[in-house]
Amino acid sequence: MEKRAKKTEVKSGSRAVNSFIWLLLGVFVVLGLLAVGVYFSGNWLFFRNDHFVLRTIDLREKGPGYWGKRHAAIAARAGIVPGRDNLWKVDPAQVRARLLAIPAIATCEVRRVLPDTLKITITERIPRAAIENPASSRVLADDCMVLNRYEAYQMPGTLPVITGFRLNRAPAPGTGCPAAAEALRLLEECLRSFPDISLVCISIATPDKLDCTLRYRNRRNYRAILPVNARYDYLLSALQSAIIDVLKNNDSRTTFDLSYRGQVVLQP
Repeated sequence: MEKRAKKTEVKSGSRAVNSFIWLLLGVFVVLGLLAVGVYFSGNWLFFRNDHFVLRTIDLREKGPGYWGKRHAAIAARAGIVPGRDNLWKVDPAQVRARLLAIPAIATCEVRRVLPDTLKITITERIPRAAIENPASSRVLADDCMVLNRYEAYQMPGTLPVITGFRLNRAPAPGTGCPAAAEALRLLEECLRSFPDISLVCISIATPDKLDCTLRYRNRRNYRAILPVNARYDYLLSALQSAIIDVLKNNDSRTTFDLSYRGQVVLQP
């Protein structure tokens, strides 16, 4: 009797295990069929649905710039084709990364707007100075990024020039140029607070000095030598006062050396 009972228990256990295995297999099959169904239905509802074909690029720009009205160029650089690409297949993060690779674009926001629009909002860098000569194709933004002049906002008038770069270190578009940081800071202070002084050229050939060519109220050219890492508001104020004194006294000297602790030394 005991042997029969044990055999019965073994058979019952085996049946239970087999039933559980078949149940698991059935669950996996059902889940697989559901996954396949979801994939094909989603593909049909979203990725192959003509309702979600990208038809419009809503391009907006914060401030002045070159790229704000160039929808076709922006689409080409972003790698998207309106009228062909599906909106759900367009990766906003990838589009953003491609547009930020353009040196003139400082910030970029990309998002889908259903059913058929990709909204792109950009902010561009503004050129502040040309590199080496006024006609150079390379210009600098105020964050030291080198831009291609012909793919950046065209500033009215002539840009100041920053010179003194070593030939083997000449910055290329899309790269940073920290060597010009102090010259750009001087330019920014001059533009903001000293409108009568027009900086024409700044040489950074000497590491601890900025050798500047400038005009005061569009009169004759002057030369000013300033130390780097200085209070440029103070130095420009001292320079402006010295130029005014020179003009009042009909002094023919045109070079102002402010590299000695802010004291103005006049030279021929």
